[in-house]
Amino acid sequence: MNYSDILILPSIEEGVGRVILEAMSMKLPVIASNVGGIPLVIDDKENGLLFEVGDIDAIKNHVMLLVKNKVFADNLTLSAYKKFKINYDYEVSINMFLDMYKHIVDWSHKICIMKILRLYTRLPPLSGGMENHIIQLSKEQKKLGHNITIYFN
Repeated sequence: MNYSDILILPSIEEGVGRVILEAMSMKLPVIASNVGGIPLVIDDKENGLLFEVGDIDAIKNHVMLLVKNKVFADNLTLSAYKKFKINYDYEVSINMFLDMYKHIVDWSHKICIMKILRLYTRLPPLSGGMENHIIQLSKEQKKLGHNITIYFN
């Protein structure tokens, strides 16, 4: 891609298209099919150019627009590069995945606590001792920011 002037991606079906992100990171103008996940990344005429599947004339017209209008092409690639840096850059992606994993771990911890509380409530009461233990455990978890609800049978 280092020796390319334009990325043209004439897909019939496509996910996000990693090659599009690579082109954006390299400030390479993108012309791509308006299918699948591509429009989630490419905003037509803002950070790339989209065309409908099979529309060869649109591809030709987009290429000519980029070749003849360098200012437009430069603005398009700059906008694409900015979008890449804000949404898809390595550091951004890592932080996004870490946040997602933290959220999953936090939820699995809450589910685990709820299962423990449900297990306790299925045991026979020990003259109020078990209920007090559950209430104390619940208070401790609420202090940690967990939303705990206790159901006694």
